[in-house]
Amino acid sequence: MHFLRSCSFLAFLLLGGSYLKAQEKPVLDRDLVVSVQGELLDPMYDFYNSFKLTSRLGLDLEKKVSTKRSLGVRLNYNRFKSYDFDMFTGTTSVSRDYSGVRDTVLPLLRNGYTRGFGAEVFTRVFRSAKGGLFPIGFYYEWGMGLHQTRFSGYTYQQWDEALSAYRPVEEEVQSVRSVSFSLRSGKQWLFENNLIFGFGIGLKGHLPLRFKSASDESTVYDARTLFYHDVLMTDWFSTYVRLGYLF
Repeated sequence: MHFLRSCSFLAFLLLGGSYLKAQEKPVLDRDLVVSVQGELLDPMYDFYNSFKLTSRLGLDLEKKVSTKRSLGVRLNYNRFKSYDFDMFTGTTSVSRDYSGVRDTVLPLLRNGYTRGFGAEVFTRVFRSAKGGLFPIGFYYEWGMGLHQTRFSGYTYQQWDEALSAYRPVEEEVQSVRSVSFSLRSGKQWLFENNLIFGFGIGLKGHLPLRFKSASDESTVYDARTLFYHDVLMTDWFSTYVRLGYLF
């Protein structure tokens, strides 16, 4: 515990020193941006049969290369209900209301969730024709990332003929690893206190590398189907806002 407190105190001193040193720089000499990005993935889910809010949080570190270009890294995290969850009806394909029929699935005991972790590298080009100049104005961004997505299964009840009773069914955890390629376009503003605000839109495609699936009997959807629904088709289009600080 004492070691952790010492490390935290040291990190605080280093960040504080960096902050004070950054205050002495003129704007044109500043070359580092740290920002937080909130991203809304495509909410029209499963070919527009339902509406599901799926969001992602990102942490960016961006370094100036020239007045028109920068390089950066981004860490991503997202978590949302798995499968075709409809926020208006509150239902999924495995949470139908119990109607007294034995082969009908009982209401859920526990929801399933999609959790994604990712790291991306990107380059950003500011459009001088539109008044772009690091770190403000219009820009294009190209990126490539590595992602690990885990699908924690639902827990629900189902009729068991052998037991002549309902029994809980807990789906196994599945996962997929993928590589992404993205294209974004946005605009940023710099304020007097060196805060940066921006927004934009993005397109992204995922190439699966490795699936870890459960047996067909233990899950409603396999990892490939989950990847298609909860990664590929929700992440293909996104909108985002960004708040950062120029050091």
